[in-house]
Amino acid sequence: MRLIAIAALSLLAGCCSTPRVASRSIPLLETPTPFIRAEGTGALASGVIDLGRKDDPARGETSDAVIASTDGSNALTPGPFIVALREFTGEALTSRTDAAVYAEKDTVVMRHTACTVAAAKGLVQTLREMKDRMIHVESEFRLVTNPGLSAFDGFRSLAGGLGGVYDASKCEAWSQGPDQVDSRMGAPAITLLPAQRGSVSICTQRAYVRNYAFAADGLDPEIGVVCNGLSVGLCGVANGPGSTDVLLADLSFTGSFDPPALASIPVAAGNGARTALEIPLITERRLREVVVVPENGTLVLIVPHYAARSLVVTIEPRLMEVAPSAPSLH
Repeated sequence: MRLIAIAALSLLAGCCSTPRVASRSIPLLETPTPFIRAEGTGALASGVIDLGRKDDPARGETSDAVIASTDGSNALTPGPFIVALREFTGEALTSRTDAAVYAEKDTVVMRHTACTVAAAKGLVQTLREMKDRMIHVESEFRLVTNPGLSAFDGFRSLAGGLGGVYDASKCEAWSQGPDQVDSRMGAPAITLLPAQRGSVSICTQRAYVRNYAFAADGLDPEIGVVCNGLSVGLCGVANGPGSTDVLLADLSFTGSFDPPALASIPVAAGNGARTALEIPLITERRLREVVVVPENGTLVLIVPHYAARSLVVTIEPRLMEVAPSAPSLH
């Protein structure tokens, strides 16, 4: 039985030698360079990033950026900002033992490479600009016969599958073709705050006994849930100040194609009785990368499923204005 596998798909420029199909070819788009570029090597530089509220002359008021935070305030404070910075810079931020990033009142103090300090300042500026915008993500999950993938030109070979960014209108035309009528599994959507992590998923759940609590008459089981299905996790911001493209970070693909296996461990239940504790057998693989999806683009992830079929997930992230009637996020 195959085990659950988690693979974060890395999307970089380039292509492999996939044959072209002249009549239906959907070529890879040339995507913009991510505005956040962090480096873990090089000389260290110092930077102090002020996250205090800023005056907005255009509105005649004091305003601030919006960022997802665990306390629900969604205010741009050092704690949530450092978490977001880690999402978008990955190991470059944390790999050096002589570097430092820490909160001090309303500021973030950095001792890191000049490139990483600049990336942090650019992220703050982008978050301030996005204070009245959110990111709406639409997706489709399809189980496609492998010959149907010949429409896509230039897949890049990735750990766990293939992928790329393609023209959105051509992807839409492909999805509505006669060969794909019955391939759609679902189309979940989600709306996120700037730098908020979320996921689009299609899955079923299986209950298992994960633990026992002692009670007067024996043991009470505690029930856990393990998912069997498909999920794409992501977080995003605009690709820099003034950009209408979306930068996605910490992109991950989670797939489980068979019911997850459960190991049954015998435990004592008291009075000489015995019962069993169930533990899901899970294998994980993660690699992190960022990808820019332009306004006219669709991110396509392709993961081999069975011998003759593959899972195709299309992701369309778009910036959207916060409606005037919506609750205030400030």
